[in-house]
Amino acid sequence: LAIGNRLLAAQQTALIDVAATVSRRPVAETVDSYIRNQSNSGMRDGMHLTSDGCKAVAQTVASGIFEMKLPHTRVVCAGDSLTYGVYLKGKGKAEPDGETYPSELFRQLAADRR
Repeated sequence: LAIGNRLLAAQQTALIDVAATVSRRPVAETVDSYIRNQSNSGMRDGMHLTSDGCKAVAQTVASGIFEMKLPHTRVVCAGDSLTYGVYLKGKGKAEPDGETYPSELFRQLAADRR
């Protein structure tokens, strides 16, 4: 991750550190973790985000977009289980009432346009 971030920074690519957001809470087996685990979801997982984790990541991304004044009328969220929102309401979509990262990011960005 650090190497990839350095390479992107060298290309003057906008970076938003979502790993730092996820790491603000214990990544270990605790109820408070942003990562799904036995304690907070009843499932052994250790990889996917909880709905609170999706909210925190979306807030971080939205804040970064606003701070860097990046265009945000259309945002593509592509490629992994974070985007898909496995196990969450609205999985695979940016539903207005969904719990996924794209759903939450949509709400955060839409609130700024009002």
